[in-house]
Amino acid sequence: QCLLCPNQCVLSPGQWGLCKARKNIRGKLYSMVYGRIATAHVESDGGPGLLWINHDDGLQWYSALNQARLAIEQQYRFGPSETLNPDEFPPKRRTAFHRSQFYLAIQSLLLDHVMH
Repeated sequence: QCLLCPNQCVLSPGQWGLCKARKNIRGKLYSMVYGRIATAHVESDGGPGLLWINHDDGLQWYSALNQARLAIEQQYRFGPSETLNPDEFPPKRRTAFHRSQFYLAIQSLLLDHVMH
């Protein structure tokens, strides 16, 4: 059972979690987004700044990103990234795919560093 996000999925070998951040590979859970984002930059009204997300706000951020990601994946009809080659997508679909992967990576960061 994956305990990283609020879904607490029970994953069989080969199965992805609902948040698509973890997958059961031969009975062991693996992060499917680890290392995808090395850094992030947030612009604020006063110029570059930091964005702080505390534990109390983590679930709201996670949920909003999850809804946005799932809506993109449903609209453009793609799912787990290991079965896709985004280089073959038309530009609009490729952009949507990369945006959904960005949201997924942020969700993973929230799970690993904010919501633990």
